[in-house]
Amino acid sequence: MSTNREWIFYAAVAAAVLLNELAIHFGVYLCTFLPLMLGVMVVGFWAFPQREKQP
Repeated sequence: MSTNREWIFYAAVAAAVLLNELAIHFGVYLCTFLPLMLGVMVVGFWAFPQREKQP
């Protein structure tokens, strides 16, 4: 079952892909790739938190 956080993550990935494609088209790909990738990583860590192991 999917949660709202998962859907937000998938939307962030889709938006990053769309913006990367537009950046390639306009020639500013090198300026946008790293910030978009870091943004997707931050949303991913927020959407899928790691649980601590119980002893």
